[in-house]
Amino acid sequence: SKKKSNKKTEEKSEEIEQNETCCAIEISGISAECSPKQLNVRLRKIGRVQSLEMGEDGATAVVTFSNPSEANAAVKRLNGHSIKESELTVRLAFDTPQHDDTLEPQAAKQNRLIIRNLAFQCTEKDLRKAMEQFGSVVEVNIPLKENGCNRGFGFVSFTKHEHAEKAIADVNGQAIRGRKVAVDWSLSKKEYEMKTKELLAQAEAKAATTAENT
Repeated sequence: SKKKSNKKTEEKSEEIEQNETCCAIEISGISAECSPKQLNVRLRKIGRVQSLEMGEDGATAVVTFSNPSEANAAVKRLNGHSIKESELTVRLAFDTPQHDDTLEPQAAKQNRLIIRNLAFQCTEKDLRKAMEQFGSVVEVNIPLKENGCNRGFGFVSFTKHEHAEKAIADVNGQAIRGRKVAVDWSLSKKEYEMKTKELLAQAEAKAATTAENT
């Protein structure tokens, strides 16, 4: 049983690690009878809520926790759960929904960029306009603070890998709404380490080839 327990712990750790950059969740299906205060009380039983942004319709919300582990726990515990006789749909805020039927979930993740150092007045519309000139954009997401201002970074997902690459090459270091931004791939720690190893291996192979030719 101890081995089985360790295996479950490892699987859980891997799941959290894969989503370690995501502290936010999106909730839909909120009952009109459920107030933001009641929802907040339920959420605080799971983790430390940093912000709670209700949608204009009152049926949706974006919640930011203090760490990714709490966000993952909230999805696990609340998705499909009923509050005030209304079933909730809960997912990580940065998991790209499939707006395009031809787009595979893994492809969306591989073509996702993170844009840092955004001007605080930059909106999702501004970011989409700056990015869609390079190709078809699946989704734009800019997390907001409790006061409505953005958190200084956002995520953009493209349908094609080459379009995302072009956006990195052309937008990184350029200004959006008067502020220079940094654009890079949005990777989990595990993916980042794999990418780093891949680049190191390529560099070593190139160095070996150069040494053989001299």
